[in-house]
Parts: sequence; structure tokens; C-alpha cells
Amino acid sequence: MSHDQTAPPRPLEKFREYLHLKARLQLGEGLIGDQDASDLVQRTLLAAHEHAAQFRGTTAGEQAAWLRSILANQIAEVGRRVGRHPSTTTSINAMLDQSSVRLLRSLRGGDPSPETEAQKHEDMARLEGALQELSPDQREAVELHHLYEQPISDVAILMGRSNQAVVGLIYRGLQNLRSLMLDSA
Repeated sequence: MSHDQTAPPRPLEKFREYLHLKARLQLGEGLIGDQDASDLVQRTLLAAHEHAAQFRGTTAGEQAAWLRSILANQIAEVGRRVGRHPSTTTSINAMLDQSSVRLLRSLRGGDPSPETEAQKHEDMARLEGALQELSPDQREAVELHHLYEQPISDVAILMGRSNQAVVGLIYRGLQNLRSLMLDSA
């Protein structure tokens, strides 16, 4: 994958993992209950396909931002249907970015240097793919602690494990994520 912000737009399907991560992170924030992330991604890609003529960008980064805004609209629409009213689509977009950036930051060991939008979106897609390759226990521990900002003690209770076991799962999960992210770069 090109890390150049000026890379031309890509087929919509290439953004499925990226959108799935964004949707899972948002749903984990509890905005729309048990709505399935895969359904939201499918509706987002369908809406993008139906409104492809409205896309005015020329780069993969602009395309990812456009898709993220469609996802935010889908989340807001579902929220309205189930009686939960997120404040604005803009705030949903901000929340979609915040939780995944936290995990990427922890994998890099600090604040990343300024990156292009295209690089950030590619990193998110790689992160989603790498999370799927972790063992289910490691993935759950890493997601609960780093993506949903649950303290170790709460993760231990949710997983039915000791604090020490959860710390080990998170430690090994992050090591594996770093390795997987480097391998896919």
C-alpha cells in the first residue's frame, strides 16, 4: 500500500477493515447499543456506492475521510432510530478517531510524528487486521484496556481473570500487535 497522501482513490472494498475498526470502536462506546459493526460497514459501503458521484476528492486519504463521514452519518441515523441522539455527526467523527489513535500511540511508544491522512487510515486498517490475528483473549484484553479505556481491574472482572493474568494478556497482545504491524508495513 502506498503511504502517499496523493495516492489515487481505491476501490471501496479496500476500506472495509478500516471502517469495521471505526464502527467497532464507536459501538463499544455504547452510543447505539448492540448494533452490529458489520451491518454498519455494509450500509456505509452501500451508501458510498450509491452516492459515488458526490465524492469530489482525488486521493485515498480524501476517500477515507469521505467514507468515515458516511459511517458517522450511518451511526447517527441508527442512534436516532433507537432513541439515542448523538450530539452531532462531527462529534461522532471525533470519537471514531480518538479511541483508535490511542491504541496506535501506545503501539508506537508515544505520540506519533505528524502523518498524512492517508497514512493514518492505512494504519487503522492494518491495526484492525492485526487485532483479528491475536488470540481472542489477547484481543479482548487489549481492546477493553486500550480502546475502551477500562482499568486493568475492570478488565479482569469482565474477563473473569486475575489482574496479573490480564496484564500478561495485554503485554503479550501489544508485543504481537507491534510485530504484526511491522510485518504488514
